[in-house]
Amino acid sequence: MIDQIVKELLAQVVMYSYDGNKGVIEDYRGNLDELLQVTPDDVNKLPEHLQPDLTGKYVKKDISVKEIGQYLLFISFQASCFAHYDLSNRKRKQPIIYGAATTNEWVVREFIKDKENNPCIYKGLPLHTEYRVFVDIDTKEILGMNPYWGPAVMKQRFGKEADANDPDMVHDYVIYSAHEGTLMKRYQENKETVYKKVENLLLFLNLRGQWSMDIMQNGEDFYIIDMALAKDSALQSCVPKGMIKAVKEDWIPRISENYWPSERD
Repeated sequence: MIDQIVKELLAQVVMYSYDGNKGVIEDYRGNLDELLQVTPDDVNKLPEHLQPDLTGKYVKKDISVKEIGQYLLFISFQASCFAHYDLSNRKRKQPIIYGAATTNEWVVREFIKDKENNPCIYKGLPLHTEYRVFVDIDTKEILGMNPYWGPAVMKQRFGKEADANDPDMVHDYVIYSAHEGTLMKRYQENKETVYKKVENLLLFLNLRGQWSMDIMQNGEDFYIIDMALAKDSALQSCVPKGMIKAVKEDWIPRISENYWPSERD
């Protein structure tokens, strides 16, 4: 069983490296020396407190924080290049880079260890009971709630799409079907608790508009792990027709006409 778990963890992530001088992202899958590959045996030889919860199929043993940071910086630079384009009637039409991917904020997510020994789908994702709750923060109202891993949606995804015969999809269909009863039992037992917790939370949220909130159960604990605009979220069938409002997104900054002093002359 330990070997099976380790192999599943090792199959999850591929390590990439960014060479800032060449401007190339290198994929280690095709050229990693066998001596640099971390095997299940390597992991098992580590002291238990050093064994990674999540690792990769190929992990460079001398990987550094600096190298990881260079790759993240490259992603940020690319995002900045595409974030805004000068579409005015000025003579020069060129990308305008004005920050790290339009923001100087970074979000770091804490890894939550599975307390329930759940089986995994999607090449290593523990299949927790999750609740998708649609809320209107302006009216302090819950619009509806669904199980995130609902049977109809998941069996359609794993068993009836074009890639249904793919080994990974077959694996996930079997795992989900075996765990479905546990997921739905937990959902039914705790949905009222989640509803009340979200209802109380709405009084303190400093946001506007309608959102979907994904809440993951881990033992007796509940975590908000994701949020999105309600209009862009799947599983809206639990919301009464006509309740989801259209939202006009307007995230492009306004640049003053005085920004280009040389062009005023």
